[in-house]
Amino acid sequence: MPEFESEMEALRPLIGEWSGGGHGKFPTIDSFRYTETMRFYWNGIEPMLQFEQRTWKVVGEDPKSEPLHWEAGFCRALPAFGIELTNAQNGERVEVMRGKIEPGDQGVVLVMDSTFHGNDERLSRTRRRYELAGDTLRYQIWMATTRVADLTLHLEARLAREPSKM
Repeated sequence: MPEFESEMEALRPLIGEWSGGGHGKFPTIDSFRYTETMRFYWNGIEPMLQFEQRTWKVVGEDPKSEPLHWEAGFCRALPAFGIELTNAQNGERVEVMRGKIEPGDQGVVLVMDSTFHGNDERLSRTRRRYELAGDTLRYQIWMATTRVADLTLHLEARLAREPSKM
């Protein structure tokens, strides 16, 4: 699809497996630490990446002691360096987010805001920011709910690219 060639080139550095950890907080919950793996794939044809993200709550010294969150979906390139992220989550929530791809010398930045969410009446808005620099992927997720009206930082993580497993 030539019309999305530049957009897909900007997303190409995300392809692979990423591992690391982060922390979560929100005014209505206790803070927590987690580990995670995230994988991005491209079929080489359509202007989108498939992704899967799995997280485990860190309890004590065990980094994968308690399954926490799992989501899967697509990052679709749009004209003029736009992006749409759609996902389904193990807690039954579904989301659609739109934003911009900001290509850079060292990687790419994706910033997206929710345009639709379903199956979670508590949620009113989300925002995600992914920043890739070399072999480091950082992200932040904000949300607003029926109890916390302002967009508030919820998750923040740093992941490293896993060596190729060929």
